[in-house]
Amino acid sequence: MNSKLVPFSGLYQDIQSTINDARPFLPPTQLGRHVLGEFFDCETLPNDVTTIQEQLEEAARIVGATIVQSVFHSFNPYGLSGVVVIAESHLAIHTWPEHRCASVDLYTCSNEIDPRPGFDYLREVFQAGRYDVLELPRGAGLQNGD
Repeated sequence: MNSKLVPFSGLYQDIQSTINDARPFLPPTQLGRHVLGEFFDCETLPNDVTTIQEQLEEAARIVGATIVQSVFHSFNPYGLSGVVVIAESHLAIHTWPEHRCASVDLYTCSNEIDPRPGFDYLREVFQAGRYDVLELPRGAGLQNGD
């Protein structure tokens, strides 16, 4: 299988027009929603595990996810990575405070969860000057009855 690397911003611009942001639920043949967010020009991006864990867990609660476990790691001299495992899949973050940016990944297998309020919350708490969010359907290639 051949693959092509596409810069996130280019990918976002290329396929965002095909995504219907108004749909609250998944089509029956779609297994999940994979939402990728990049936050730039962040004024209040934390560099401590406790704060970022609290913020990601709050984002999970806001979207109605069921938190199972959280694991976070702080890098030297700065930067954090972490994942909140949710019953519906996961919410992960990677930060680069020296660049004032963060990447957030939310995968949900639930038809009931709308990830957008969680990303809006993170944009607010990070005080991001700009951000991109891209939603990808997962399992959409399944045929009915698979």
